[in-house]
Amino acid sequence: MNWSKSKTIFILLFILIDLSLLGYLVYSKVADQWISQSTIEELCTYLEKRQIHVESGTIPQWTPKVRNLELINILDVENTFLKQFETESSELDHIGNELELRNGQKSIVISENYFHYQDLIEPGYFDSSSGSAWKKLKPYLTELGFDLQNAAVEMLEEGMQQVAYRIVQAAEGMTVDDISIRVTLTAAGELDIQGIWLNPLDTESGYRKVLVHPVTSALIEFSRETDQQTTIADISIHYRVDETKTYHKSFTAVAVWRITASDGTQYYYNAWI
Repeated sequence: MNWSKSKTIFILLFILIDLSLLGYLVYSKVADQWISQSTIEELCTYLEKRQIHVESGTIPQWTPKVRNLELINILDVENTFLKQFETESSELDHIGNELELRNGQKSIVISENYFHYQDLIEPGYFDSSSGSAWKKLKPYLTELGFDLQNAAVEMLEEGMQQVAYRIVQAAEGMTVDDISIRVTLTAAGELDIQGIWLNPLDTESGYRKVLVHPVTSALIEFSRETDQQTTIADISIHYRVDETKTYHKSFTAVAVWRITASDGTQYYYNAWI
């Protein structure tokens, strides 16, 4: 027997077995994350019987892997934003109905995690063109301590005397829906910022990514809670913070499925396993 030839055959055989096993594992992982079209169509039929209409193309077939997101409050005395006012941490620990701080033309009113900030800045930051205005304003807000690297920006008002934006925090391609601010700037340089803002910590060093509940579970739960005729316009995955009413230095955002009805009403369902 030619042992050299046999050895080569055995090696090739083991390589083929390893490749087959790897292919099976990869396919299994993909299958776990992919919802078949037949399942989607059966779900649409199930929902239709309960007076919930949704186009099959609206339902995401891919179930992503996500991690919990750690965020730090912009209203942290260690953050550049509050350092402008030389705030003591003890002041934030005992926020009553409101805490008002001033430093020259700058002022801020804080109520738990919500704040209303005002300042008079150089008129040169203003530009009636929406794109140019944001390009000038974004670096200024970043210097104030706002992490806007992945934020979603929506133009609310565009005029010769004033521009306004709604800015929603985001990370890893998902918005943190309940964390947003409204930023208004006038031609005279009057800057107004109000809302709730949390900056994400380094997500790569935090929780590992895990598979979330497929969208099917959210839709079935939605059908059990809805007793009226509804048309679903959009279904997507987002981050959400459970509790923003009480002041905390840090927060954890978890993945949720957001179902948006045709009338604009939004419903949230936990996606975290």
